[in-house]
Amino acid sequence: MTRPDPGRLTARDDRPHLAAGATTVRADGTDLGPGAIVGAYRLTHLLGAGGMGQVFAAEHTLLGRAAAVKVLRATDQAPDDAIARFFNEARAATAIRHPGIVEVFDFGYRDDGVAYLVMERLDGESLADRLRRGPLAPALALTVTRQIAGALAAAHACGIIHRDLKPDNVFLVADPEVPGGERIKLLDFGIAKLCDGRPAGPDTAVGMVLGTPTYMAPEQCRGGPLDGRADLYALGCLLFEMCSGAPPFAGRGVAELIAAHLHEPPPPLAAVVPTLDPTIDALTRRLLAKARTERPRSAHEVVVAIDRATGGAARAHASSSFATTGGRAVIARAAVGGGAALLAAAAIALALANSGATLDEATPAAVAGPPASTPATAAVASTVPSLASAPSAPSAPPPPPASASVTPAVVTPTLAPRPSGDVAIAISSSPPGAAVALDGVAVGVTPFVGRWPPRERLAITLRLPGHRPARQVIDARRAVAVDVVLTRRPAAAPRPTPRPDQSVNPFAP
Repeated sequence: MTRPDPGRLTARDDRPHLAAGATTVRADGTDLGPGAIVGAYRLTHLLGAGGMGQVFAAEHTLLGRAAAVKVLRATDQAPDDAIARFFNEARAATAIRHPGIVEVFDFGYRDDGVAYLVMERLDGESLADRLRRGPLAPALALTVTRQIAGALAAAHACGIIHRDLKPDNVFLVADPEVPGGERIKLLDFGIAKLCDGRPAGPDTAVGMVLGTPTYMAPEQCRGGPLDGRADLYALGCLLFEMCSGAPPFAGRGVAELIAAHLHEPPPPLAAVVPTLDPTIDALTRRLLAKARTERPRSAHEVVVAIDRATGGAARAHASSSFATTGGRAVIARAAVGGGAALLAAAAIALALANSGATLDEATPAAVAGPPASTPATAAVASTVPSLASAPSAPSAPPPPPASASVTPAVVTPTLAPRPSGDVAIAISSSPPGAAVALDGVAVGVTPFVGRWPPRERLAITLRLPGHRPARQVIDARRAVAVDVVLTRRPAAAPRPTPRPDQSVNPFAP
């Protein structure tokens, strides 16, 4: 059998559900187990197994770096769609590169034909395991929602829809640097829609229903075209479950679940949890809107709204999602007032209230515009409505081209022409509004999204009044997102007032 190219695959929803005790058999009939070498990693012990394959703990043979290695059973490799789903996860995760998404180190085939995927090893528990102990405190539920939305914003900015967001695919790991001491990691991008301009295969065509019915958006239940707002509906289901202990539609068969998502209004969360903050109830209602035009227009809008509602208490690290197409040194621009805003990635939330543009799936998300010369970030952010307010009617999206089989993957403005070869650069800062210079060239303010010629060393300098300048050198040979925490300058010590009978040194500092 000819091996499918792991770099050019899409996938169907036949992913493994791990259960301890299964065995993976190599093509030569022997067990693939502890001590075996997969790529540059030595397997140490089994973490979990299922009908399609196994997940092992592993260590790099030279560096000693811990990892998790997924392997596919050789007997399962005949169907190309099984391998497609397997490598789809690797392609999606490596394309996004976000701290809230599990990192993939390597993937490919062993000499014996076994397909493998090497990813970071996570120590913690899934959100599903956490919820088995009961609902989360509302503040923690908002923090987790904020982090998931940040990771989704990064994925959507890269033209990737997860399509299977559920508690099993959200992992909680210890991280003392984030509020609550835990960071989320999104898992299993196996059925993610990769919108990189390649034609959709039959396994991702309109009419194919993929996902987990309990968390599927109405348009996903219909097998219709999707964009990032399908993930936001699933996020609403997660938020509902985190607060109440159960998803909005539970305990039903698949057909009943689909009918409920299509036609039944979700129960009011405030009725299930009477003491709940009205802000959380309003956010949940918007996320669970049947019509996607009534949901938040992007995951980044959810991030900004939660930050504004909580005064930033739910903020973990800025979600530095970034665009993947655009023009050289192109800057995201937000127009305050009459015009629509041109936004993308880290800057997309600044004017979502005014932007109704959509983008065909064949072109990944990005924004083009001249260097930023608009009012400060804070002024622009004031145009973003609270999630509790009714959304403004978005402008009608343009019809898809005749050759497209699906509609927009990401809700973003239309692209301007751009030269090929440049890489996407996204820079955010805390606090925002810092002046950005790339290799000494002033290009705008944070949050910044643009394109720049690839280079091994690119110097980024951020300056914000009242804060120390920050300089960082990054590898910009491929798309990169950077989040910088600026340090406030210490207040100058007041100079003592001289007594009338005391002489003054005019040269004193």
